[in-house]
Order: sequence, then structure tokens, then C-alpha cells
Amino acid sequence: MALTVQPSEVLEAYVPDEGIELRPLVSSDDLMVVRVDIAPSATLQVHEHPHEQAGYVAEGSFTFTGDETRDVEEGDGYYVPPGHRHGVEGGDDHAVAIDAFTPAREGYRERFDHL
Repeated sequence: MALTVQPSEVLEAYVPDEGIELRPLVSSDDLMVVRVDIAPSATLQVHEHPHEQAGYVAEGSFTFTGDETRDVEEGDGYYVPPGHRHGVEGGDDHAVAIDAFTPAREGYRERFDHL
């Protein structure tokens, strides 16, 4: 396998809910890294998946909802275990998170395969 670089100019967004934009950074069979842009007051519906998810809040703040309610802000890291019900509510300002999923989320990979 070779080193992979994803040029930023081809980062088309997948929008699962209004105000939530996901952009693939890199992906393999075992790992997917995604940039998540969260508009002020946007809501990502509560959901669950069989993947491990770890992330970093690069900008702004937001609230995790679902099985637990937790506020996160710029500089925080977080971990969502497989099967944990969670959603997101945007804060007062635009937020950016970097999420890593293992294994790669097949539903997302299909949306990003054309890039």
C-alpha cells in the first residue's frame, strides 16, 4: 500500500442532516478519517453504528446527545464505542471536528468512492 494524500480541493460534502457536512480526508478498508462541519444550532439525528469512533474538536463547540449528553469544545478529544447511541447539537458558532472510524464506514465509503 502506498502513501495517500487527499487534495483539499476535491473534498465534496455528504450532508446527512441540514447543517452537518462530512468530507472524507482519507480512507482504507480498516480506517476512515472525516472532517465534520457543524453549523450553529444544527442537529445530527441520534444514531448508532458498529464502528469505533474517535474524534478531535478542531474549532468551536457542540453537544453530544443520545445515551449521554456531553459538551465538547475546541481542543477536546472524544471516543464513541460501537453500538453507542449518539447525535450532535451544534453550538452558537460553527464547529469543526475530525472523526476517525474503524473499520471504515461502508455507507460513507460508497458516497465518497467517486472522488
